[in-house]
Amino acid sequence: MKHNWIKFVFDRNTYVVNLDGISSFACAENGRLMFSLPHGKVPVVIHPQNNPEAYRQLLEYIEQTTGQSLSGGRKG
Repeated sequence: MKHNWIKFVFDRNTYVVNLDGISSFACAENGRLMFSLPHGKVPVVIHPQNNPEAYRQLLEYIEQTTGQSLSGGRKG
């Protein structure tokens, strides 16, 4: 899959998302990454232990796209 697309399972649904359509990401102290899908009402939460591959892909996308790191030294 192209690097700006990601596939993951959240809340018992499988999503394939173009990350270029996400306007912001947040990282909680416990390492969870959060974002909202366009027109979505519920934020998506990706935890490094529950979904390590999607978590790694999100961190890489954020770092490559913005030059900023949300990992704080953590690596999935």
